[in-house]
Amino acid sequence: MAKERIERDFYPTPSWCVKALLDCIEFREGDVISEPCRGDGRITNELPSGHTIKYAELAEGIDYLNPKKDMSADVIITNPPFSLALEFIATAMTRDLRHDGTMC
Repeated sequence: MAKERIERDFYPTPSWCVKALLDCIEFREGDVISEPCRGDGRITNELPSGHTIKYAELAEGIDYLNPKKDMSADVIITNPPFSLALEFIATAMTRDLRHDGTMC
């Protein structure tokens, strides 16, 4: 029996997963961090202090794929909607990720 899809593909990242992922990233002093799909803040709430944090969230009227603000960053961390994952990855890699950046 197939489960029904959740509206807007909202499947929050488990806290244990966010913490494990962040432990694998070597943040540099002054890194700008971007979260293209903020959701309920599970990733942004765990980001280290001392960095500029940018985010987008369609439910808050901020569309990452068509932003009205600069979303460039040294580190991009997100759990995009499954139905738009390829668009989010391509946009992050070609438009927003700095040349020596990290993307998860």
